[in-house]
Amino acid sequence: MLKLNNDKTILEGVLKLSDCEREFVVKWLSGSSQASLYIGDKQEEKDSIRNFILGKHICYIDVKSFLDYLNMVKLIIQKYTSMYHGPLDKIDSIYSRFASMNLEDAKLVLDYVQDDRYIRILNNKSDYRINEPIYGATTLKNGDDFRHTFIGAITNIKITKSDERYTISINIIDNWRDVIMEENGKKVDLESVKNIFNTEMNANISAGKTEVEAAQVFGIKYAPLLDANSHKFTYRDIVESSSYNKEDVINAVANGMAISSLVLWESNPFNEGNKDSKADENYQKFKNLVGWFVKQLNINNGLEEGTKTSGQGYKPGSAIRELYKDWRDYGAFTLDCNIIAGYQSTFSKVNYINKTETGINVRPKFDNDTKEIKYLFIDVYEGDKEPSNEISKILEKEYDLSKLSLYDGVESNETLKELYDDYVRVIEFYDKGEVIDYDSLDRVTGGRNIILYGVPGAGKSYTIETEYCKDEDKMERLVFHPDYTYSDFVGQILPSIDESGESKTIQYKFEAGPFTTLLKKAYRDPENRYYLIIEEINRGNAPAIFGDIFQLLDRTPDGTSMYGITNADIAKVVYEDVNHKVRIPSNMSILCTMNTSDQNVFTLDTAFQRRWNMRLIENTFKENDELADIKILDSNVTWRAFQETINEIILNTNVRLTSAEDKRLGTHFVVEEDLMYNDKADTGSGQEQIDARLENRRFAEKVIKYLWDDAFKFNRESLFNVRDNGTNNSLEAIIKSFLGAKGDARFDIFLDNIKRTMIDESKPKDEATGDADGTSETN
Repeated sequence: MLKLNNDKTILEGVLKLSDCEREFVVKWLSGSSQASLYIGDKQEEKDSIRNFILGKHICYIDVKSFLDYLNMVKLIIQKYTSMYHGPLDKIDSIYSRFASMNLEDAKLVLDYVQDDRYIRILNNKSDYRINEPIYGATTLKNGDDFRHTFIGAITNIKITKSDERYTISINIIDNWRDVIMEENGKKVDLESVKNIFNTEMNANISAGKTEVEAAQVFGIKYAPLLDANSHKFTYRDIVESSSYNKEDVINAVANGMAISSLVLWESNPFNEGNKDSKADENYQKFKNLVGWFVKQLNINNGLEEGTKTSGQGYKPGSAIRELYKDWRDYGAFTLDCNIIAGYQSTFSKVNYINKTETGINVRPKFDNDTKEIKYLFIDVYEGDKEPSNEISKILEKEYDLSKLSLYDGVESNETLKELYDDYVRVIEFYDKGEVIDYDSLDRVTGGRNIILYGVPGAGKSYTIETEYCKDEDKMERLVFHPDYTYSDFVGQILPSIDESGESKTIQYKFEAGPFTTLLKKAYRDPENRYYLIIEEINRGNAPAIFGDIFQLLDRTPDGTSMYGITNADIAKVVYEDVNHKVRIPSNMSILCTMNTSDQNVFTLDTAFQRRWNMRLIENTFKENDELADIKILDSNVTWRAFQETINEIILNTNVRLTSAEDKRLGTHFVVEEDLMYNDKADTGSGQEQIDARLENRRFAEKVIKYLWDDAFKFNRESLFNVRDNGTNNSLEAIIKSFLGAKGDARFDIFLDNIKRTMIDESKPKDEATGDADGTSETN
């Protein structure tokens, strides 16, 4: 519950489980899902909040605290992945987005309605059509991203008000481990903890530990959980029911539990008392090491006075280590330098700072003419492991040497801290030994292949957005067309230029397409549904585009591909294992749209269609459809009356044609702007008038043209008032007549009875009688 301080300038508190979306949840900590900020039910508290933040207010995000929070969340979930699930890809994408964001754009909207028990965070899900024009799409997406990262019970929120400017910061509480280890109801049972034990043991043994060492680590990490549940089961019960039922393993767990408080639990590793001083010490050591490294390269290049030096510092006993030994140790890792004397060599890959005995490096980039170092950059010579989005962006950066202030004699500046922090993130990513077995995790089911078909404008895309998904983080959207290929869909090997060495080299790398990209997201986030959206599936050669993916479309009842395929490129990206069989997981659906009027563009054969569920989107206005009753331009004819009248004529006139219903106007064949009338066409002058007249042509150019050229191409006289005197006998004449008239007279281009029907059907209906204007034919 959030509370105001005495000065009424800071609202702060720990988020309840019910305050959070259920994205990142410990299995046994359950609660409802809100993603709002709870302030309680007491009236005096509500009165205080009302004075603090009544209404909707822009609130700026403390980006540094948010990025630190995301790193902590990710580390917690990685360390406790066997009990704490969460979509790490989502954290990566949100981190990258905010790390590159202009600080003035890092804002969201807080909304407090008088006497409510919650402060809401506006997002791009509900009421976005109202809020987006006011606050902007970026602000609403910020709110959605921000609230979807909350971890209930261990997250502290602070909203500060200063001179009517609101700032929100977020952090993990100090005793987060005690909270997530709490026993809460019947969900913590012997079976669940045994599964955790097996998972932890498998991961640690795979990382090179012995069974005894792995068991001791388990005891250290989970001692509070085991102690809290000792009335239900003992550590011996866990091991004896596991895959590692041995006495020395049992004893190792007991030993780990005994030393747990000394080794791991005495303080919060994210927030130790000496955290700031330790971080500052590491920054300063790194500054000294980089400064020494740069100076020595300058000496080797003859730019500074001194003794030329070369050596491979990563080799134990190397004399070069003595020159920088005070700046090697960073606690979790050590750094070394490799330097080769001589001007030519400095441009190759033989000069670098590296994490000891690895290929994780900080390298210099030189000016070819002056021999001076211009930039530093991070690169990795580390085998086949695919970098995440966050790591890829770091590896693309260059850090301007002139901004590092290596020799100013003061504490490290922000640019140097950024270089160090980025380097640590890369090291942690490639050092991570814990492997998640996504195949063994519980996964959302119900994945399907669905084709939504109907007339153009019937609302197929709208149905996807309202009934399936509109979260862009969980979707990939693409459009098939005649030139679209399997390589566009799945991925292709493309060349790239590596400029990190003395000479440029060309590398070839598989670049994932939208299918592979979404498959990876879905596979690694088993608790959420993902959707591949293919618009206009029959405008491309679908069987050819799907290629071997065609085999994956057969699904088991839970939604998993019935048959797996061998595709090394996809497997490497999705599973990091080229031999892993590729399957669509049960939490991934493929949704396609198809206009029935375009079925002859590329025919979908029976073998292809039988693997899809077909869903007809009815061409009817939904309840409270705002578009339906908008009047066309300056007339009294509503879009609903026009559309329904025309469609009735199409069906009756073309009754013997099998394609007649495909020619109908969809309920959303037009958008609101097509129907609106800009009166500056009458009252304006100059360019203003020209622009208005162009806007007022939109309906005629889209709808009237379609009716003349397509829907009534072979029987125009059944709709249009084609006169014997030669007028209205061409599209040019029809559009000229429509645009040249005013109000209802615009519809003189149609037969009289059709115009009357449109006007009559546009009149209000009396709720009691159903008659126009509320009049009844009976007395």
